[in-house]
Amino acid sequence: MARGRPNSAAPDIRALPADLADPRLTGAACVGHAALFDAEHDDEPRQDRNARHRDAADICQGCPVLVACHTVAAELGTHAAGVWAGRAQRARRGRPPRPPPGAP
Repeated sequence: MARGRPNSAAPDIRALPADLADPRLTGAACVGHAALFDAEHDDEPRQDRNARHRDAADICQGCPVLVACHTVAAELGTHAAGVWAGRAQRARRGRPPRPPPGAP
């Protein structure tokens, strides 16, 4: 195996999860910050979860795929958990998620 400069044509490994989830999410600002967007962590107090979700929502505000993320969350329906498109997704009894702020 040759050592040296990494192949510049290799994909950015951090971007792969978004690509695998849905190609519309390529370039999402949340890449590399997945733990902030999780629905719940074991034994996490509600106050800590709410603060974490606010931090996640802040990341979403400048995201280039915010509207696409909202679309994907709506398509996933009750299977979308955690923070999607700047909003914490909770059980909504079959209702679609609210649109993100500023969405058309």
